Amino acid sequence: MRKVVVLGIIAIFVVFLGTALCQDIAGRWYAGAAATYVQPEDAEFKEKLTGLGRIFVGKGINNNLSAELEADSFRMKSKTGSKVRVSSVLASLELRKKFGVIYPYALAGLGWSFFSFDGMTPAETKDKSNSYAYKLGAGVEYFLNKDWALNYEAAHFYTDTGDTHSDVWNWQHSIGIKYYF
Repeated sequence: MRKVVVLGIIAIFVVFLGTALCQDIAGRWYAGAAATYVQPEDAEFKEKLTGLGRIFVGKGINNNLSAELEADSFRMKSKTGSKVRVSSVLASLELRKKFGVIYPYALAGLGWSFFSFDGMTPAETKDKSNSYAYKLGAGVEYFLNKDWALNYEAAHFYTDTGDTHSDVWNWQHSIGIKYYF
């Protein structure tokens, strides 16, 4: 399943290399926030929820490509009863293309995650306090006017919490708003 997702995202990037122009974002900065729903894929985590949110800033490199820095945080509960909070900072690229009034995009990001654990057993104390992270996904943006846009994003997120907890594989779904300066 993971290979299919990665290959699908790569295919989207290839398709988006066309010459169609999007909303004029070249050279423009933007900032935004989104509410996030997190759906763990890992069997070690038993809850299917827990998004807290995401904030981000970015700049349009040209009309079809933007660079973004984002911070997000979410909580999960493991089968052993311990709770894990994952806070991440990621740098990502969004490759966009215009289709009528919507602007779909593919994204890829790399960054770092920080963990805090609650209710750990002594055997779990060897877990990491931070680790690398990445996410691959796609989204769609709808411009309300030249400065404001609504967006939906679905991304596959990965980070490693250490030896006793499993890696964190999950889907993140977010709905947000962006303001372009």
